[in-house]
Amino acid sequence: MLKIIHFIFMLLIPCLVMADEASDHISLQFLADQFLREHRVEEHISGLAVTVDSARITHPLTVYSGTVSTEQEKTVDASSLFQVGSLTKSFIAAVLLQLARDPENHFRLDDPVDKFFPQYSKWRGISVKQLMNMTSGIPDYITDRDMFSDFAAHPYRRHSPSFWVDRMYQHPLRFSPGAGYLYSNTNYLLLGMLIEKLTGHTTGHEIRRRLIKPLGLKNTYYVAHYPGHRVFSRLVRGYQFEKGFHDYIPRGEDVTEYSLSYMDAAGGMISNSADMAVWIKSLFTPDLVLTESELLEMKTLISQQSGRPVATLSVNDPVGFGLGIRAQFGPGFNTSYYIYQGMTLGYRAIYFYYPERQTLISITVNSSFDGKENHLIGLINQIGESLSL
Repeated sequence: MLKIIHFIFMLLIPCLVMADEASDHISLQFLADQFLREHRVEEHISGLAVTVDSARITHPLTVYSGTVSTEQEKTVDASSLFQVGSLTKSFIAAVLLQLARDPENHFRLDDPVDKFFPQYSKWRGISVKQLMNMTSGIPDYITDRDMFSDFAAHPYRRHSPSFWVDRMYQHPLRFSPGAGYLYSNTNYLLLGMLIEKLTGHTTGHEIRRRLIKPLGLKNTYYVAHYPGHRVFSRLVRGYQFEKGFHDYIPRGEDVTEYSLSYMDAAGGMISNSADMAVWIKSLFTPDLVLTESELLEMKTLISQQSGRPVATLSVNDPVGFGLGIRAQFGPGFNTSYYIYQGMTLGYRAIYFYYPERQTLISITVNSSFDGKENHLIGLINQIGESLSL
């Protein structure tokens, strides 16, 4: 009799798991729909996608809500793509870590910038690693009013990375290299130029060859200017709604067709929430993208408060930046978690990864929106509570 009961119980387990995951899917869809209802007007969003992967569920869950534009009724679905902004930086960092492992490249992360770019001799005290962890002191071209007004006047024109970097070279460093922390997109434009210098190939080629193809990221693309029609036709329309840029570009402006050359290696990738979840999980899995020692290097943190190395984040020093990734400490967590929001003029993408529980949440939306009204972190919290992640 006990054997029969055990046999019946084993037959029921898959059914119970399926029922539990169906309930999770319903809850996740409800939260995505609720978020859109509550923030559609305030954040000028027409659609979003959410992916959850966790040890608690058998397969990743992805839901979609809303439409591909404010004017169309076509719904967001698995074919929809979003710009993911600064999530690109983790791809750039991963390529450079791979390049540094090959002695034939004659390249180390501690090499000075002017070894590869003698035209930037004033930056000779800056190492490649300091570009990667935002301790170079180089100012951010995105926050330069003159530069951004130039871009806004010609948003469809292709600008080379050196166009932005050369102009920032005319400005003084914000601090001595290694003496502070400053989030600067200029750093990653220069790192993209370095990839091309080391390999003789475009940054996009190296990302596709080394990362996108091996991981099977079929919905992920590197775009240095305009995507081809096949990608562009799948791109959800994006709307500029960030307060900081409304002096240059009207709030609510459709910026989908703007050249991505203003982001390039600092944030030129297009993807979806499902592929971003695969990417982040793969990135943090030793010997899949990076070796264990390379991954440890990537996760070595600089305090965003002091710009100094920090071994453990705490309430008093809660945020650290690694090589293209950001870690944070918060109440209710035993250890640090990783969270990063990427943004372009018309899109946001964010991921949350908590290694201790093997939990990953990835979200993409089609508007840029900064400040207290940005509710994506609130949505992540709701998802974690609702699904008991």
